Amino acid sequence: LFTPSTVPDEDMVNASATASAAPTALPTVTVNTSPEYREVSLAENSAFHVRVNVHYEEVEALSACKVPLDVVCVLDNSGSMTGSKLDSLKKAMDFVINTLGPNDRLSVVNFNSHPTVLHGLLKMNS
Repeated sequence: LFTPSTVPDEDMVNASATASAAPTALPTVTVNTSPEYREVSLAENSAFHVRVNVHYEEVEALSACKVPLDVVCVLDNSGSMTGSKLDSLKKAMDFVINTLGPNDRLSVVNFNSHPTVLHGLLKMNS
């Protein structure tokens, strides 16, 4: 769990001598990983897949001044993407699409033996 700390008031630089240095509420980011295998011998296999889950809890006060995001999703379309891997990919894309705001942009890239851009950055306002 990563929780950013606030800067002490005495370290804050104010643009105006009359401005107060109130602490700003910061978001919380949680990152979890799930490797494809519990144990891997690097002598036998130097590459393996890892699923990374990032959970971002936004403070309500920050949502009004949120900077739009540009997100590029690279989707594995190889023959190994079947069953639970494909289900996980579908759930992840559903989450991304439903989480992005109307001013955020999304691009999707298909990857098999080489990348193919399915579409460039499209605004999520429709």
